[in-house]
Amino acid sequence: MVNDRDRVAGLERPLTIVHLLNDVEDLGNGINNSTVELACAQRALGHDVVVVSRGGGQVRLLESFGVRHVVLVQDRTVGSVVSARRRWAFLVRQLRPDVVHVHNLTGAVLAGAGLRRPYALVATLHLEEKRGVAAMALADRVIAFHDSARLRSLVPGRGDRRLDVIRQGILGGARSAADDDSAPAVHHPAVVTVCGMYEHKGIFDLLEAFEAVLAAVPAAHLYYVGGGPDRTELERRVAATSYADHVHVVGFHPRPAPWLRAADVFVLASRREVAALVLAEARSFGLAPVATTAGGIPTLVEHGRSGLLCEPGDVAALARNVVSVLTDEELAKRLSSAAAEGLEDLTIHRFAVDVVGVYGEALVERQGAVVTASR
Repeated sequence: MVNDRDRVAGLERPLTIVHLLNDVEDLGNGINNSTVELACAQRALGHDVVVVSRGGGQVRLLESFGVRHVVLVQDRTVGSVVSARRRWAFLVRQLRPDVVHVHNLTGAVLAGAGLRRPYALVATLHLEEKRGVAAMALADRVIAFHDSARLRSLVPGRGDRRLDVIRQGILGGARSAADDDSAPAVHHPAVVTVCGMYEHKGIFDLLEAFEAVLAAVPAAHLYYVGGGPDRTELERRVAATSYADHVHVVGFHPRPAPWLRAADVFVLASRREVAALVLAEARSFGLAPVATTAGGIPTLVEHGRSGLLCEPGDVAALARNVVSVLTDEELAKRLSSAAAEGLEDLTIHRFAVDVVGVYGEALVERQGAVVTASR
């Protein structure tokens, strides 16, 4: 794990940083949200930051923090690819980036396929999927949020030297400044999950586990906050249960803060995960998350201290952990107290500093220049 003290906080001169991704829509996409937060935090560090995408609802937020947005459509059609390559070549000449940071596979090919790149190319591995990840080998450095043999196997040719594992942070970011103070009407005790409505997020496991939760805590209610392709199937399964009146599929909410404030226990039942930043947000509200050990979750929640974890797909253990937080007052108080500690390591500022450190190393390796850290 990368340590803040081992990373540079900046460079002798401000960098021109270009982030390349599909879009910046405000629809709960973790890649979009984390990239927007990172771009704003890097601008606060004094760098010239540009986000290149097709656009979306977060353009105004970026610009309010001094981050420029430039439009580039990256559809995967022959005509669009040709047009995008021409547009990208023009933008490189115009923007003259020191570093290009890509967050999707199309962007990795677009920015990395040229034989003569005037910039260091850094890629973030946001998804643990084999399809197309070989494109990440085009990058000078690859950033990941946790370490595993599976993850390293997805990044061919990188080796330990070029795969940087950084603990992701989100607290204190640009998006949180826009959080509202509304208070949704909920029944208590309220079990809340905020996630995309995808099967791999464990939404069906949580629904199954909730039956056992109700057997122990009959007054409990479960709230699903989020949107996604599996919402219809979730609603169908909820309707088929005998406890449908205790389960609420409330849909997407652009800011999770109101729901985190309303929760008595926060749950993330993911079967597959890279870095679930909502866990850090939950902790900032004094919530000790109940979650699984999928992907990078254990880097954000320490089992038995700042929350309770179980193996992905272990419905019985998930239910037991939720019941424990709801019924064991002493345990809940101890976990909540610990969850609210150590949050400085989960800030977007610390994360941005670490990422800029990767940029500095990539530039040293690529250009053979001596880059001196300065605070």
